[in-house]
Amino acid sequence: MPFACLQAQHRMRPEISVMMRPIYDNLMDHESVRNFETIKGINKNIFFVDHQEKEVKFYQIIVLYGNAALERLAFLYQAYYCRKNKVPKYQKYRYL
Repeated sequence: MPFACLQAQHRMRPEISVMMRPIYDNLMDHESVRNFETIKGINKNIFFVDHQEKEVKFYQIIVLYGNAALERLAFLYQAYYCRKNKVPKYQKYRYL
């Protein structure tokens, strides 16, 4: 059966893509990922978080905390989107 395999990746930091090499033998990092800024506020660009709490699904947030939580999440997403895309202040509410 014919197949295609990822050869050059454009999203992961090299510190992460190196962990994919046992799965993708010929995986190469695109030049753009080698120029990522270091993450501010932490010592390393990659770390793992271990926790014992059961993860909550999105729909459970609404059930547990009500529509106010959903409205807050929508507001936070909008703020993130606008900052990421450098949307001028007067256009922000067009993306809700």
